[in-house]
Amino acid sequence: MNRPLYIGIMGGPKVGKTHLAATVFESKYIDPKRVLYLDNHGSTSTYDVPQYTDREPWGVKYISPDDPTGLYDFLLKLRVNRFSKGQFPYDVTVVDDWSEFAQLDIEDRLDDGNEGKTIRHWGKHGEVMRSAARLLHPSVTHAHHIAIFQAAQLPDPLEARPREVAGGVVKYTADTRATKLRPFLQGSFAAWFPYKLDALWYQYMEIGGDKYRFYLQLVPTAKVAVVSRWLNRWVDTPRLARKLENPTFDAILELVEGQLELREKVEEEKDAN
Repeated sequence: MNRPLYIGIMGGPKVGKTHLAATVFESKYIDPKRVLYLDNHGSTSTYDVPQYTDREPWGVKYISPDDPTGLYDFLLKLRVNRFSKGQFPYDVTVVDDWSEFAQLDIEDRLDDGNEGKTIRHWGKHGEVMRSAARLLHPSVTHAHHIAIFQAAQLPDPLEARPREVAGGVVKYTADTRATKLRPFLQGSFAAWFPYKLDALWYQYMEIGGDKYRFYLQLVPTAKVAVVSRWLNRWVDTPRLARKLENPTFDAILELVEGQLELREKVEEEKDAN
């Protein structure tokens, strides 16, 4: 693979998002000592995974969602002390999950004690999150990034909400935009982040008898907004899977590598003809 991947995984609660991301510590391609896993709601607490310490700065590090600048400050320090000096200690970074910061933003708005806060305050929150996401971009870290999101029924953030002019004033009307399952994010961050990713896939669970089956949906449907830079090859080649069963980090790497190899082969055949 000629560059690191920027992958998003979204899904409802208890569908295996954390389990998928945590398989990076069992990867046959990645040294676990070169993984930085940022957990902001304790989802890895029941997993037997290495913990980040000052002496051993890798593994799972807890970042409190109560302080939206905590993640940014930590990453900025990494960039100044390591990345900008040409030191790249990680092959994979994970944030589990980005939606926790959006949830904090909403709770902040509903807080009875926020009378002194303005729209500028909430806009600043979104800018901090965008800045943190930029600091984790593979072009900065030279590492794969797995971004975990909660999924929610939301309209396309790039689609304008219906408005009308009444008495010379522009007013929003009832929101009639169609909705799909999308990453639970807010404001301009929702419109910006998912479209920076190489792929945004949907994790879900099915129950059959006494068995739980976990799947990663790779192509969009009428109900789920999935994004992928390799989507055209999946659509053009029916034999390729539309979903992964019991997905792992290694399976994602192998899947994308196979897509890139297939695309290269198709391009070579076109050139030959």
